[in-house]
Amino acid sequence: MEKARCIAESVIVLQSSRGKTAKQLAELFQVNKITVLHWFTLWEKEGVQGLKLKAGRGRKPKLNTDNPRHVAIVKGLIENENQNLTKVRSQVTDQLGVELSKKTLQRFLKSLNTDGNGSVGV
Repeated sequence: MEKARCIAESVIVLQSSRGKTAKQLAELFQVNKITVLHWFTLWEKEGVQGLKLKAGRGRKPKLNTDNPRHVAIVKGLIENENQNLTKVRSQVTDQLGVELSKKTLQRFLKSLNTDGNGSVGV
């Protein structure tokens, strides 16, 4: 996907050099005109490298498996309340100050190598 995006952005730059306006390019590639202008700026500053997707994009996780505090708290709560994820979710919110859904908690547990029903794998 990243390669296709970079190619599309490169094509936009090429088409611009052939006289296409940012508005025409935005319509052609079904993006906002501001996006096209942003790509031009990246191209001017960094060339092709500027058009590549960079790390760190997107929403940051509410719970992180790399955070030992998150892991310890969730594992401890699961051991005490392994049949009630709703209670665990509420206690995670109280202890970590993080609002999360039951589904988010299930995904976090799965990423810890659990089956999502409260039994924590090793």
